[in-house]
Amino acid sequence: TPHQTAPLFAAVESDIVGYTTITTNPGFNMQGVMFVGLSSVDSISFNELLAGDFKTGDEIQVLNSQGGYDGYSFREGSGWIVGRGASADTKPVEAGVGFWLSTPGRSVEVTFKGAVAKGDYLYKAQEGVQMITSALPVSVPLVPTDDSVVWSGFQDNDEIQWLNESGGYDGSIYRNGMWTEGRGTPSAKSIPLGAAVWLKVAGDGATLAIKNPLK
Repeated sequence: TPHQTAPLFAAVESDIVGYTTITTNPGFNMQGVMFVGLSSVDSISFNELLAGDFKTGDEIQVLNSQGGYDGYSFREGSGWIVGRGASADTKPVEAGVGFWLSTPGRSVEVTFKGAVAKGDYLYKAQEGVQMITSALPVSVPLVPTDDSVVWSGFQDNDEIQWLNESGGYDGSIYRNGMWTEGRGTPSAKSIPLGAAVWLKVAGDGATLAIKNPLK
């Protein structure tokens, strides 16, 4: 799992802005958009969101609603681009979107930065497999100890899977009203700050609710 640091925040006019850093694993990493832009209430460009020693050949892949991927690539001197050279600023992404970040052959210290979205976050799951993350700069426990995170409406045998350092997946299964490990032990895992995971659910209607810690 990529190493991350605790987020740092400051008030600027009416917005709370912040940043946090991770260190990628060589190759692919599952990450999430946890900030919005300073001039937007719900979206941000990758050039505004991400800072680091990126190289030509680094890539971002964002899962779209058709089940395919929208691609971004890094070009030294131009930053993140789409297509044959348009700036990624022309195609921002919403907070709460999960994406693949590829830094082939090396680890990169990456800073995520932006404004904190106002209000709480509610994710509504759809039947099938989806990539989920938090639209807020917080880690998300699978078995919360308070009401700041609430998993609701999930069914037995729904699954969460996260990428491990070996490039495979570890997972949790939903049983008896909670996410579990092994033979039914309550999970001690959390979705790390700025990370994304795969969620597989049997039907529509399940939700993940996250309270905004800065309200």
